Amino acid sequence: MAIFYNRIHSRYILFKIEQKIYQHNKIILGIDNLFVYFYNSFMTLEQMSDNQRIKIFNALADEKRINIIRMLSHHENRPRCSDIGRRLEISKSNGSYHLKILAEANLVHIEREGVTKYVSLNKETFKQYLPGFLATL
Repeated sequence: MAIFYNRIHSRYILFKIEQKIYQHNKIILGIDNLFVYFYNSFMTLEQMSDNQRIKIFNALADEKRINIIRMLSHHENRPRCSDIGRRLEISKSNGSYHLKILAEANLVHIEREGVTKYVSLNKETFKQYLPGFLATL
């Protein structure tokens, strides 16, 4: 009778161990799925950040655009697009082209009020991607 009891008890213990392993694997599987979700989300954010960095550095790779950023960083008010062109002695179309590239890189905000366009720096982008850059201009 004791041998029979030990076999039943052993099977019961093995059954309980298998249950615990199954529950543990379900938890691990759930954690793995959660990890994969967050990893994929993070990688998407990281890729977007890299694409944004590429746009920023391409935008800052021109001396005229650096001068536009410099001028905007030293002025408290929002200058008009035409004022920027006049101060830097560039044509209207050339100024529009450079401001468009800066706006696509999210380095400047261009706000339209009627027929006039005003330009301001997007300081959040500089804080996020180029902290301390504006202080060096």
